[in-house]
Amino acid sequence: MQDTGPKDLALTTPWMERTKWAYVYEGARRDLLVRLSEVGPAWVHSRDFLIGEYEGVNLVSRRCDEQKIWQLMIALDRALDRCEETMRHPGHPLLCWLNTIYSHRFYPKPFGFLGRAATRQRYRRLWRRFIAFLFRAYRLPPEVRQSALGVRFTKTQLNQLRQVWEDEALVEDVGGHVDNERDEKELYYDDSSDSDEEEEEEDNKEEDDDNDLIRRFNEDEDGDEDQDSDQAENEEIEEDTRSREESEEECSSGTNTPEVDKLAELVFRLSVFCCTEVFTDGQPTSSLLVYYSGVLGCTDDGSTFRRPRDYTPQLSALIYIQRLLLLEFALPYRTYTYGCDDSTPVRGASYEPPVLF
Repeated sequence: MQDTGPKDLALTTPWMERTKWAYVYEGARRDLLVRLSEVGPAWVHSRDFLIGEYEGVNLVSRRCDEQKIWQLMIALDRALDRCEETMRHPGHPLLCWLNTIYSHRFYPKPFGFLGRAATRQRYRRLWRRFIAFLFRAYRLPPEVRQSALGVRFTKTQLNQLRQVWEDEALVEDVGGHVDNERDEKELYYDDSSDSDEEEEEEDNKEEDDDNDLIRRFNEDEDGDEDQDSDQAENEEIEEDTRSREESEEECSSGTNTPEVDKLAELVFRLSVFCCTEVFTDGQPTSSLLVYYSGVLGCTDDGSTFRRPRDYTPQLSALIYIQRLLLLEFALPYRTYTYGCDDSTPVRGASYEPPVLF
């Protein structure tokens, strides 16, 4: 029987009991799971990609598949650029609601752009790894996928992956390449290039700021500042209204219709599906995104699992990207046309979230 990684006393800690990783990935080749999500520069995806050996057979992602995966990762960056464009237009109150963990009150600090370009690329790279993980697993034989990786796609999941993989927009784009050196440098961002001290200092500063805001937020709950809060919120709403009117005026005065980015819309649609997927039988790990998030909890060689200090920054990245995607899903600044029906909203009209699936 293939060894799937050692078990030690550390796996019985409250952290491991909470995540249930030892149970979820029991019997799975964690080294192969980690390998499935590896990404690199363009030349890595222009040849066969060796996933690893299983039962004496080399598991390989073929060159043609790697080229498709590379194109999807490029398209993902364009989709996230579009999400960031949308994030520039909502008012302050809406971004505070997006950033809250409560259902009945908004968070004092609005959801916003990341402070450093390196952090932005690090966050995006984790979602690119998710795309690579999905389609490399999808292209493996089902029996290998289930026995070696513990991955069992539902019919709905298979249908979503198949729609993207076989779409004519992706087929037409195979053989494409990164336009210039700057694009490739941004797409392939190596986590290790960041200074650990700088990352830790930034994370600690943001955590301290957030904790301070939460403390003040909870202290003010009694209502002493209700009047000031209402006045501030009204001012923000007025500002939001002015901003929206200006944006709508700019849109209505434009004469050029943007070219439809089919691949970006496909990747966005798949990403939103993964964010909003309903658990099967109430099991979180039936979700592709939850299962992948646990793979990020494995060490690089898959031998054991990461401790909270090493893992939570990656979880923060996934949460941030999901908020970007869900804001775009609910309030898109520009219309989605590829793979959508006529009910997809146009900014400025009264609408419900776009029908993408």
